[in-house]
Formats: sequence, C-alpha cells, structure tokens
Amino acid sequence: MFGRLGARIRSEARAASRMGLAAIFLAVGAGFLTAALYIALAAAQGTTVALLVIGGGYTAIGMGLVLWARSVAPTPRGEPAAGDIPVAAMIEAFAVGMAAGRQAR
Repeated sequence: MFGRLGARIRSEARAASRMGLAAIFLAVGAGFLTAALYIALAAAQGTTVALLVIGGGYTAIGMGLVLWARSVAPTPRGEPAAGDIPVAAMIEAFAVGMAAGRQAR
C-alpha cells in the first residue's frame, strides 16, 4: 500500500518540477518578447505609447485570467466513503462518551 503511495508521490513531484521548469522558461520567453515589443513600439510610436500598450495588454490579460479563475466551479465532493466518519458525528460521539464516563463515577 505505502509502496504505491511513495511511487505516486515521486511521480507527482517529478511532474511538478517539470511544470516549474516550464514556467521559468515561459517567464523568460515572455520577458524577451515584451522587450522586443517595447523596442518596436518605442521606435514606431514613442516610449510613452509603448509603455501604455504593453501595460494595458498585461492588465487585460491579468483581468481575463482573474475572471476565468472565478468562473471555474469548484470540484464537487462525493459522498463520504463507508469508512469515513463526519467530524460532527465524531465530536458528538466523544461528548456522549465523556458524559457516560462522568455518570459512571
């Protein structure tokens, strides 16, 4: 049982590290593309326009991502398995047991 769990953890850790490495390369690439866009826009329209266009673009992308993240519904949880005990029932059972223990004295 624990052998498969360990293998699953290692597999997920490898996948997460690869995604992290990909995110780093994507960030570096986005930086270079932003610099190239700035140079092209600054040469054609001036630095103020270039900065406004790039800042507005990143702001629009960020707001779009925020709206997208808010629109994704959380994953519904299934019914508890037969062996799972809800926390409220566990607390109630503990309180009943404590009261029974006090009455037994």
